[in-house]
Amino acid sequence: MLAHANSIRQNIVRMIARNGQGYLQQGLGAADLFTYLYFAEALIDPLNPNWAERDRIFLSTAHNSAVFHATLAERGFFEHSRLETYTQDGSELEINVSERLGPLVEATCGSLGQALSVASGLAQSAKRQKRAFRNYVILGTVSCMIFLTSWVGWKESWERSTLRECLLGVSVGVMKLRSLVEIILHMILQASL
Repeated sequence: MLAHANSIRQNIVRMIARNGQGYLQQGLGAADLFTYLYFAEALIDPLNPNWAERDRIFLSTAHNSAVFHATLAERGFFEHSRLETYTQDGSELEINVSERLGPLVEATCGSLGQALSVASGLAQSAKRQKRAFRNYVILGTVSCMIFLTSWVGWKESWERSTLRECLLGVSVGVMKLRSLVEIILHMILQASL
């Protein structure tokens, strides 16, 4: 896995150096997380990106596109040569990840934890349909901080819905939303129960 992570880092540097645009520091720092998720954890198939039972990966930090695109190429979702178009006019490999890239992007999300809401809704829907795919949300530190400061508003809705079960994978292990937030939510729930 280390070889994949290092290859992703090298591609990030090349992509950003080529046009002088992108988020280098975030990409280099997140390469290990993306490598583990895309190569060891998530059930995905580069030959069938529309597979109905694939795990869903939501990138809430849409500006962290260099590592996202480099990881997709490394995992075999598209050729490495396509990375040369990163941030060029008309390219689907934009500086902010968008659905223009196709089925590889579950939703176009900005910062502030927007993907958490989308993934939670999808998790609830999948649970009702008795589908077993998992949702993963990649959040940045700002998203986590905003989520935590919004906790008071979420607490009441959290207690009235199945959102807690979907996020924490408590209900029969059908759905799991795994991310840094899972740990934070677990600590908050334990403190508030």
